[in-house]
Amino acid sequence: MTIECHSKSTSPLSEIRFKALAVSFLLTAVLSFTACASPGKKETLAPQEAVRARSEPFPGQFAALEGAQIFYLDTGPIALVAPDGREAGTQVVSPVILIHGLGASTFSFRRNIAELSKHARVIALDLKGFGFSKEYSDRDFSFRAESAIVIALMDRLKIPRATLVGHSLGGSIAARVAAVYPGRVDRLVLIDSATLYITRPFVTRLLHGRMFSSLAYQMAGPDRQRVRKLLLKSYADKAKVSDADVEGYYFPFTIKNSAEALRLFLTTSNPNENALFARILAPTLILWGAEDSFIDPSVRDFLHRQVKNSTIEVIEGAGHALMEEKPEAVNQAIIQFIER
Repeated sequence: MTIECHSKSTSPLSEIRFKALAVSFLLTAVLSFTACASPGKKETLAPQEAVRARSEPFPGQFAALEGAQIFYLDTGPIALVAPDGREAGTQVVSPVILIHGLGASTFSFRRNIAELSKHARVIALDLKGFGFSKEYSDRDFSFRAESAIVIALMDRLKIPRATLVGHSLGGSIAARVAAVYPGRVDRLVLIDSATLYITRPFVTRLLHGRMFSSLAYQMAGPDRQRVRKLLLKSYADKAKVSDADVEGYYFPFTIKNSAEALRLFLTTSNPNENALFARILAPTLILWGAEDSFIDPSVRDFLHRQVKNSTIEVIEGAGHALMEEKPEAVNQAIIQFIER
């Protein structure tokens, strides 16, 4: 949901350091979320219980993939109708897979799934450790592991090729899949995307120790006001952030293992894989909110230069949560892109 990126003025743009875990972000966002483990504010729900309690209109299910129970939504194939009203097979447009950002879930795409599903089969998943995907035996939370889950889900659903749509951190995962598994990706959409290099400030390393991480959790309870603050920063038009939006982001952090899963993700070291962007062959659309306050526009330009077959579309009046704040514009851009 919220990611900060910075570039070093003394280094070439190719050495952009994606500081998703900057100190300010850590203290104001992640710790407030992971504080679900603080006394009197326990994580109480099992993932299956949480799914039954969710109010989203799209049904979801779990799949055992790569040592984790991964939650996903699937709208199913789109039937084509002939002029005489008879079914004429299924749509030839490849399925669209939606991948959320840091601290987020399938909820981030609540304003996109229905419209996109009129044109293609749509799948949205919660990455391991996020949303409802909180049960796992494999404690590898690297970009490589999350990318493998996307491919495993495609294999489970018998999807040979798909269009990947990734927002923020999800853009990093989508791009890595496109680079490492080029035969599995038809098209790629990066929405206010991060890169493939995370640096961790010293304070983040303290989370390796349970004592320090527990103390950090207790410093900031699971406060809806903190969630609201982050959402407000993600939107250009603050008036668009509703109580329902806040609750939608807050609710998954009441699920058991939320604090531990996010701690594992935050303390996972990933190698600098920015060179992978140059290996992406799929046609790529880079969508960007003109008023994104989390990721610097230099990252957008870096992505455009590295991904050879890419185009940029900047949408005015939108911040980092572009697909939420300007869903009509984003939906239209994606539909036009996949139907070319």
